[in-house]
Amino acid sequence: MLNGRADGNNDFTCVSKRGRSVVDYVFTPHEQLDMCTSCDVYLMSDLIVDTGLNFEKSVPDHGLIVWTVNVKKDTACDTSRLGQVPNTDRPRFNLKRFPLNFLDNNTHIQDTIDKIEHELVTNKDVNSAYTEFVTLIEKEMKDTVPVLKTPTGPSSNKRKKSFRKPYWTEELTSLWNKVCIKEKQWLKCKNFTKL
Repeated sequence: MLNGRADGNNDFTCVSKRGRSVVDYVFTPHEQLDMCTSCDVYLMSDLIVDTGLNFEKSVPDHGLIVWTVNVKKDTACDTSRLGQVPNTDRPRFNLKRFPLNFLDNNTHIQDTIDKIEHELVTNKDVNSAYTEFVTLIEKEMKDTVPVLKTPTGPSSNKRKKSFRKPYWTEELTSLWNKVCIKEKQWLKCKNFTKL
């Protein structure tokens, strides 16, 4: 979220008779946050006065958000990994067996708090502070929370098609799989008389 992070006039985006609030946001990928240099909010009433418009109807209560993004003309794209399957080997944690000793290491927690405070005081970098917090949580989960074992191989696809239907049997599963195979063959087939 760009509001409040980039330099600029970060006023409320909605000003009405009922009050003020921030309801309109600008979102950007975390990796591109440093490319955004400003984020300004201009109230519609101020724009009408500044431009000298004769506005007869009611003034809209949502403001105009203007942000500046510095983009290099020769932004390079990494095409070396095109076509590769992304690595999805992230562990799945068994949250039903969550341990009581989670975040029980006071020295590690205090070190992380010190790093976060250092980032906020010296660099005023919320993103680095957040990264330190996420690193703490991930490390604690890897150290204390049990990991679910993900089945691999041909047996991993043996899920029942209708888990909550009591009439669904292994025979129906077998027939369903055969129908799915025939459907795929039908869709790939160019000569419909061979099936």
